[in-house]
Amino acid sequence: LNFSNINIDFLCKLMYYILRYHIFLIYFGGTIFMIVTKLDNARKIFIPRKLCNLLKIKEHQEVELTIEYGCICIKKFDSNNIASRPHVGVVRYLDAQHRVVIPKEYLNCLHIELDSKLQLDFRNNKIIIKTL
Repeated sequence: LNFSNINIDFLCKLMYYILRYHIFLIYFGGTIFMIVTKLDNARKIFIPRKLCNLLKIKEHQEVELTIEYGCICIKKFDSNNIASRPHVGVVRYLDAQHRVVIPKEYLNCLHIELDSKLQLDFRNNKIIIKTL
């Protein structure tokens, strides 16, 4: 391995996020293959900036959480077409640290405990959260 061209600031920030948010990224072919993170004691889950960019969401923007096929789904909330939708999930804000609070009822329904390791995937303009 050649570490001569690695940016030390980037490496320090990466280690900070790994230690603080218990995040683990697997890259394959230059794209994120799998993200493993941990649900903290306040029921908050960290959404990596790369996934936020894919969803086109920024800090303090609204996201919609739903349960689909036994997984928690997060997507950007669009308030313009609420009347034409058959259902709307729980709407929460993404905080400044890119975290979102998962509703207690969702965790209970899916039997997810605090400090559980969760896998994050990105499909169909949604972040899919499932237990490992």
